[in-house]
Amino acid sequence: MEKLRLGYVEGQVAVRVMAVMEVRGWSAAEFTREAVKSFLSALEVQDEARRKADSVADKTVPF
Repeated sequence: MEKLRLGYVEGQVAVRVMAVMEVRGWSAAEFTREAVKSFLSALEVQDEARRKADSVADKTVPF
């Protein structure tokens, strides 16, 4: 059952990816480039949030 559900989700993702590519007129390489840029941007945001949290944690007074 889990494999069936996973296959359905993968199929839905593939359909959405193809729709975005068609609407924007992107090739597979262009889509991949944009996806990688988005992923790297998300990692940068995550790293910045982690640094801020660590900074706050370093300034707190332990009990």
